[in-house]
Amino acid sequence: MLDAAAHILSREGCARFRLVDVAAYAQLRPPTIYYHYASRDDLIEEVMGSGIADMRARVIAVLDDAARRVTQAPNAHP
Repeated sequence: MLDAAAHILSREGCARFRLVDVAAYAQLRPPTIYYHYASRDDLIEEVMGSGIADMRARVIAVLDDAARRVTQAPNAHP
């Protein structure tokens, strides 16, 4: 459901984001979404929060790798 919502949100934007479109893309009935989310805004917030958390994890991984390389660089040259 979140993947479907993210797809619709990226394609349509916030103003044109409709739960009926999310349900159709996810092959669900629209009431199913309301079982999990009280409103379209709650679903949008979940999608955005999930995307931000994923992006943050990726940035941290890249920075950790870069920091590891920098600290190991002096040992690579005798």
